[in-house]
Amino acid sequence: SGPAPEVRPASPARTVPGRSGLWRHKWADRTYLAGAEAGDSTPLFIAGDGTVLETSRGNVFLLRDDGTLVTPPLRDDLLPGVTRRALLDAARDCGRPTDIRAFDVDELMGCVAFWTSSLSGAVPIESVDGTMLPRNDDQVARFAAALVFGGEPSVR
Repeated sequence: SGPAPEVRPASPARTVPGRSGLWRHKWADRTYLAGAEAGDSTPLFIAGDGTVLETSRGNVFLLRDDGTLVTPPLRDDLLPGVTRRALLDAARDCGRPTDIRAFDVDELMGCVAFWTSSLSGAVPIESVDGTMLPRNDDQVARFAAALVFGGEPSVR
């Protein structure tokens, strides 16, 4: 059955306005990111239209009550993470429903949420702007294990 999934410490997040324009080059000039990363919480970038983009270190996912994984579509102000793609592929391969669409902070607040990156795996989002989110850290850990060890991001 493989190694037990690692339960990553949850990350508090705070909303930060996303920078306009081509964000895919955000690593070339980290001035804006460095300012956003100051503090004890993970910056959660929000587009001018109110939709959730990503964190400063990874892509954002929602886990809906019906098991569907939701992540924003790629656009000029959102990086196409390799771990995002790997999790979407793993979900497809095991029949887990996915929905690639925009969502706002209000929708995020009602769901289990986490962010992914190649360095961190899958990290639960504990709260946004001080408001606690629903949690399912065991399921998020199973997503992380599927990314590291292969296998299926189990539906339950």
